[in-house]
Amino acid sequence: MNKKEIECKLHCKIIRGIDGVTGLSEEWDSLFKRAHKAPPYFSRAWVQTFMTENHVNGKPLLITVWSDSKLVALLPLTICSYLGIKLAKVAPTTILCYTGILVDPDYHEAIHAVAEVLKQEKIAHIFYNKYLSSLDEPTNELTAELIRHNSVYKRWKRRTCPWTILEPSFDQVLNSRRTGEQRRWLLRKERRIFKSGDVKVVRYNGSQITPEITARIAAIQADSWVKAEGKAVLSQTFYQKLLVEMGKAGLGYVWLMTKNGDDVAFIYALRVNDRLYPKWMSYRQKYGTSSSLSYGTVLYMQMVRDACNEGINILDLGFGQDSWKQLWTTDNQTIDMFISGRGFIGYSSAFLCGVLLRCAKYKWSLHKRVTKFRTADKTKQ
Repeated sequence: MNKKEIECKLHCKIIRGIDGVTGLSEEWDSLFKRAHKAPPYFSRAWVQTFMTENHVNGKPLLITVWSDSKLVALLPLTICSYLGIKLAKVAPTTILCYTGILVDPDYHEAIHAVAEVLKQEKIAHIFYNKYLSSLDEPTNELTAELIRHNSVYKRWKRRTCPWTILEPSFDQVLNSRRTGEQRRWLLRKERRIFKSGDVKVVRYNGSQITPEITARIAAIQADSWVKAEGKAVLSQTFYQKLLVEMGKAGLGYVWLMTKNGDDVAFIYALRVNDRLYPKWMSYRQKYGTSSSLSYGTVLYMQMVRDACNEGINILDLGFGQDSWKQLWTTDNQTIDMFISGRGFIGYSSAFLCGVLLRCAKYKWSLHKRVTKFRTADKTKQ
């Protein structure tokens, strides 16, 4: 484990390599519990699994801040090089999830300490955060600190992610989001499903999320519509380990629906305190759109009902603006990409990244317009 210290109000260390990452397990878990608003994607179980299983692009590096022997801030990075330009990316970037800094709320000054490390230690020419949430106050403060340190920067709005504030009861949720006719339709669907056979919904969490359970939900995903899109990934060894590790950490929850002994649908969600993050969900094709019973919708209703019963206040619906999400949404957050550069190489690289991204955005916009025009032309013919 390679460590460096800088002189600042708090004690800062740069930790490189897998051995250093795994050596922080206890301190990392403790910090995550204190940072009560941090999403599950900042937890040790999530980030460390990506790093130890080599599911990151680059070499692992942690910027840590300590108060005596107490870890008070942690920024996980991966370092890679392109044509001699060193890039520090907030980890992980190989999956859609929020990325940022983990900070003890009682040590807000630790954010400034991390910015000083990024400025002074020459870790990389470019600092890159691919999935920066507008709701992540500490990470947004870190970007502001980097800008105040005279770094050239670019920031782009990339995505919009919906979320919702849940009422205390499921009935109140339905009343606030559905018309009377829609409520009756949903509840009628639910009754029909549970009368159509021996239908059960079982929830698993913690150590109950075993390799057997993760294999079952992976089999459902592999037999669902996401397979055609190349997104049926849960059967891969890495994801199987990730699902189990998040369960061990007490952050993973599985809702599994069966009918007459057959696995029908699942939801794998992450929970931190009073916030729930549904991450993966699928249903077998034979129970899908060709069926009038809407198994996936009913399973999602059961998850929301359980969330209300257990005092969940925030339901984070994740990446994407799917139409079904809008039925549950009360608000949105934006997901930005942030790049800052240091020195002449960093400045030039950040500027070039901005130009390339604008070109890519223009090319994609032009492609959509041409496709729309061709489709309209064929329709007329």
